[in-house]
Amino acid sequence: MVFNSFGSTKARPRFRIYIPTSRTVTSEEYGCLTKQILQAVKDRGYRLPKADPERIGLKAHGIDQGKLHAASLFYLPCQPKDAKGRIWKDHKGPNRRPLDVDDWLENAITVEMANSVQQSLQPVTTDIYWDQRADQALERFKTHGTQAGHGDAQLFILYNRLRPAVPYCTMTWMLKQVAQACHSPRDRMASSSPAASG
Repeated sequence: MVFNSFGSTKARPRFRIYIPTSRTVTSEEYGCLTKQILQAVKDRGYRLPKADPERIGLKAHGIDQGKLHAASLFYLPCQPKDAKGRIWKDHKGPNRRPLDVDDWLENAITVEMANSVQQSLQPVTTDIYWDQRADQALERFKTHGTQAGHGDAQLFILYNRLRPAVPYCTMTWMLKQVAQACHSPRDRMASSSPAASG
């Protein structure tokens, strides 16, 4: 559902988007989902945060990137101060479903680093934020986590070491990848989600 904010005008429309989800999400999951949604919009050609008159022809997404975390508060729909700035679009339909949270987390797309737009306006496949601690944690897991009888405990240790080193959705993907290399991959896959690990 798309609806105007109070400051919306016909010349400069301002709006909020409500996307229902398949389940309640944690603050970390919320951040992962909103960053992926922003990336998907940028991948469709809307690369600039705001319209730039010096970059004619380049599209702007206009998404407030300071509101991509779960602590941001949003208001219920309201009438705009300028009546011509009214926006109300309900995209409900028989083929529409709430956003599948688990699918988006398990199949997370690569998210560009914060300043990549300034570095390049071409479609990029910039590596997501990485930390040397992640490399060290993965090397440790290769040594200890693949031994029989150690997979579950080592997967939990890996989870705790990755949490401060990489974004949540990256960690989810990494845990599932390394679980396949364990001595009992089926058992480890079941415990490789952050929810199970935490």
